[in-house]
Amino acid sequence: MKQYLSILLLFLYGLSASCQSNQENQPSKHAIQLNNKAIKVAWALGDEKEQLKKANTLLDSAIAIDPDYIIARQNKIANLISLKDFESSIQEIDEVLALRPNYIEMVCFKALVLEFIGQPEEAMRLYEKVASYYKRNYGTKHSFNALENYVISTFLLRNRQEALTILNKEYEKLPEDEQSPKRLQVFREMISSVQRQSFLGVNSPQKIFQNKNQVLDY
Repeated sequence: MKQYLSILLLFLYGLSASCQSNQENQPSKHAIQLNNKAIKVAWALGDEKEQLKKANTLLDSAIAIDPDYIIARQNKIANLISLKDFESSIQEIDEVLALRPNYIEMVCFKALVLEFIGQPEEAMRLYEKVASYYKRNYGTKHSFNALENYVISTFLLRNRQEALTILNKEYEKLPEDEQSPKRLQVFREMISSVQRQSFLGVNSPQKIFQNKNQVLDY
C-alpha cells in the first residue's frame, strides 16, 4: 500500500479528534459495529476498488441507521476520494455541509477535492476558512495536535515559511507535557522539505491524494 502524504494523514487523523464534538449524540452500537467492520474491509488484502466498494456498502448501512454518524460519513468520503469518485465525494460533502455549514472538517475535505479536480481558486477560498478556524482553535487549545493543524492549514495556503515560523515560535509556548522534541523534529523536517505536489499526492488535478486506507474509527 502506498502512502502518498504522511503530513496530510497527520492532519486528517487530527480531524477525527475534533469531529467528536460534532457528534451530538452517541451513535447506535450497530452503526459503530458496521463502521468498524468497514474499516477492516478497507484494509483487507484483495482488489482495492472492490474492497473500498464493499466498505462503503457497510458505511451506507451505518449511515442509514444513524444519519448523524459523522465518522461513518467521513470514512465514506475518504473512500470515495480514494476511488477517484470526486463527483460523489463532493455530493456527500455538500450533504453534510447542508446540515452543518460550519463543520470545518468537511470544509477542508471539500477544499482538497476541489484542488484535485482543478478548481484552485475555490479551494484556496475554503483553505482560508480552514486556516482561520485552526488559528482560532489553537488560541484556545495549546496542544501539539492543535499546533499541527494550525501549521498544516497554513501550509495548504502555500505559505511554507509562515508555517515554519508559526511552528518554531509557538512550540516553545506549549505546556511542558505537550512538548516532544522528537515529534517536533519529524514534523519540522516534513514541513521544510515536502513539495506541495508530493504533499497533495498529485501530479495533475485528476490523481488521487491519499492511500485507500485513510479511514477514521469512532
